[in-house]
Amino acid sequence: MPEASPTGAAYMTLTNQGKSDDRLLAASSPRAQSAELHTHLNDHGVMRMRPVADGIALLSRATGQTGSGWPAHHADGPETAAQGW
Repeated sequence: MPEASPTGAAYMTLTNQGKSDDRLLAASSPRAQSAELHTHLNDHGVMRMRPVADGIALLSRATGQTGSGWPAHHADGPETAAQGW
């Protein structure tokens, strides 16, 4: 990875085994200084990353994967790629 871009992304499978809907509000990793939840938006053919201000919805008794399809949410942070999440 080029020295100028030491950021990585983490995609995950999320499962809510509870009886109520829930939200993932934050992420952290011992291998990153910080981590933020983001989504991708298509802005007239240009993909842009935007923070997820209100978290990622987790429906009761459901499982989903973050990434390009559910929706394009992910966690990222500085220096995660070089250290490996």
